[in-house]
Amino acid sequence: MAAVGEGEDFLSLVSVEEKDSIPENLRRKLQDVWELKTREITNLKVDVEKLKLNSDNEFAHLRTPSPPSPISSNMLRGLGESH
Repeated sequence: MAAVGEGEDFLSLVSVEEKDSIPENLRRKLQDVWELKTREITNLKVDVEKLKLNSDNEFAHLRTPSPPSPISSNMLRGLGESH
């Protein structure tokens, strides 16, 4: 059985002989279920990709070190003072 994507006909997977043996009402039901399930799978794949992108963005700062912050002149003045 070949893989078929969203928008493709379920019956494209079925041989001509098999198609003739499937009643029309059952064919319609099978096609409806097929379309529903392919939409669900497509939506799940989109959700997974969104999660990957969000996690990549969320943790990007952990992978790339940030440059050291510059020391302000006020901080340097405070180092030389004794209390």
